[in-house]
Amino acid sequence: MQINAHTGPDRRSALESLESLVGRTMAIERVYYLWDQAWPTADDAWTRDAGRIPYISWNALRTDGSRASWTDIASGSYDTAILARAADLIAFGGPVIFSFHHEPEEGVPEEFVAAFRHIHDVFQTAGVEDVTYAWTMTAASFRNGRASA
Repeated sequence: MQINAHTGPDRRSALESLESLVGRTMAIERVYYLWDQAWPTADDAWTRDAGRIPYISWNALRTDGSRASWTDIASGSYDTAILARAADLIAFGGPVIFSFHHEPEEGVPEEFVAAFRHIHDVFQTAGVEDVTYAWTMTAASFRNGRASA
């Protein structure tokens, strides 16, 4: 087996290459979006239509390298963006695993929790269904005790 034999010129080709290599369709595809990127995308719909579940990580970082602060997210300053993602999830109509700001080891834990809870609550109020919420941490965060905060 060749290392990196699963790569391709785009996301779809890379995933199909990996699936061919292992001889089966993946159950979940992990994807990452920055704060100012729209999702779910046509590629996510392609994944859903192939029987996979998109595992979407939405990061508070923006494409220009700046960051939407967790405090501002929790206070409702970004509700327009959150509601746009909620509407897109409703229109998507398929199961999604959702993680806000995966591996949030840097920053104030209480601010992260408040931001994630706010996003969850906005999604719920907007009528988002068929979403499993995931908390994504590194193993190091559990070893050093940071995850419990």
